[in-house]
Amino acid sequence: MQPKIKLFLLLFVFSFTFLFPLINVLLLLRFKVISSLHMPTKEERRIPLLVTSCFYVTAYYLLRYSGISETLKILMLGASLSVILSTIINFFWKISLHLMAFGSLVGIIYTISYNLFISAHYLMTFFVLLSALVAYSRLQLSAHNPRQVYGGFLIGFLIQLILLL
Repeated sequence: MQPKIKLFLLLFVFSFTFLFPLINVLLLLRFKVISSLHMPTKEERRIPLLVTSCFYVTAYYLLRYSGISETLKILMLGASLSVILSTIINFFWKISLHLMAFGSLVGIIYTISYNLFISAHYLMTFFVLLSALVAYSRLQLSAHNPRQVYGGFLIGFLIQLILLL
């Protein structure tokens, strides 16, 4: 793949998975739809998560027909499913999105190292410890309870595990 195409794809994914959702949240904050960037209640998270789900699904749909590798398409599908599932769960329960992201990352590292028969023990250990640190901070800030933290990590991990194995 040519460097210009790689850069375009990188900017495309960055825009749909970070920049556009961030702009959405900032606009919601500006128009007082949400009270803060922390979005402390599940009610405040609904619109940002629904809009972010749309961005992720659109990115996945457009990438499906691009020339990128199947693995990258599966990673985008996993990210999209994580956001969609967290959106659905959020209607009933406030789950830790931080830990869902870390669980996804650990799941990706685990399955890629497993599929390629390479050792990623140090990398996995680093991200599991970093996940534990983030979980601890979320608990100390009273942003979540233990079930919300563990549930987020587990769901993120399992989505990637299922898709990549």
